[in-house]
Amino acid sequence: MSRDLTDDVTFELDATGRPRARWTGAPPEPAALLQFLETDIGYDAAYCQQVLDETYLAVSGQTNGWRTTGNAFSLEIFPDYVVVTAMYGRGKTPTTLSIDAFSRLIEGWRGLIESPGD
Repeated sequence: MSRDLTDDVTFELDATGRPRARWTGAPPEPAALLQFLETDIGYDAAYCQQVLDETYLAVSGQTNGWRTTGNAFSLEIFPDYVVVTAMYGRGKTPTTLSIDAFSRLIEGWRGLIESPGD
């Protein structure tokens, strides 16, 4: 059901300085996840922290999960897994991944946008 994608996703700044998420693994590419990071989170470290806080609440049993809708994606956090779904476009397959993998990816993304030169 869920995948650990952390070994196959890398973060970098493109030539214009924009943060990018790149897929280095075998198909299928988790396009919804990569685009969610680049568009709905973008440069927003505070949103990264909010997502991490909600993830912690779900894992710890303090909530049953969290659902939110961003600019182009919906995010559903459950105690064991996360689902990222594109709201627009055809053929967009939701990305489901473990809560641990998702947390590590969000922490990595936050690290990139908070310290882009490191």
